[in-house]
Amino acid sequence: MREEVEAKEQALRELERANMVVSDFLDNISHELRTPLNAIIGFSELIHGELLGGLANEKYKEYSGDILQSGQHMLELVNNLLYFTRLSAGRIELKRDNVVACEVLNSAAEASRRQANEADVRIVVEEDGQPLLHADMAGLLRILHNLLDNAIKFSWPGGEVLLKAVTGRDGACEICIRDNGVGIPQTELDTVLLPFRRGEGSARKATPGTGLGLSLAKVFMDQHGGSIFIDSAEDKGTLVTLLFPPPGSDKAAKSIAAE
Repeated sequence: MREEVEAKEQALRELERANMVVSDFLDNISHELRTPLNAIIGFSELIHGELLGGLANEKYKEYSGDILQSGQHMLELVNNLLYFTRLSAGRIELKRDNVVACEVLNSAAEASRRQANEADVRIVVEEDGQPLLHADMAGLLRILHNLLDNAIKFSWPGGEVLLKAVTGRDGACEICIRDNGVGIPQTELDTVLLPFRRGEGSARKATPGTGLGLSLAKVFMDQHGGSIFIDSAEDKGTLVTLLFPPPGSDKAAKSIAAE
């Protein structure tokens, strides 16, 4: 029995070391990718904006715009990967503050408005009082941006994405992101929070992505002493709920002490 326990403990230590190696690799490769990407974005912005003079052919302007858009998209993917690896390894210092939920929802909605318009999807922010939460503002905006990105990508043209924040009976804040898109099969709900997991809906709607959005949200909520819940059905849409503990509660205090 003792040998079996020791073997399991050794296997756990080896797994932790392997995870750290992978985390370090992803961290390093993300840094290496960001440098050339910033150069690509910077020079394509210069060309597209014709800052050094007009382009002889309009096609060049169109192509430079495509390069710029692709570079910005790739940089966003790299930044999310870097944030995920650092957050998971506890290498990010969370700057927590009291946040008015509706204000951050409106900011996230505005940042995603262009993407939604291009996809012919309407974003609606439903305000219900002034729910408060204690969280890292920059990280929360990143999480909401990723969840909105998912909701928009998996919505059909003419669809709607609803953002809402409410205060529970115990003072906990619930942030809800609901869409009426392709939905997630019941067989995938148990694994959808795993990193780099792309579900059947990605194939059905041919949507690009890394499968990091939901897993990133889970790590973020864990570090805030909160929870994430997903309710979904095929062809009916998905509801993602972020549940933050009340500011000043034991759960909130423990999550801060754990850093």
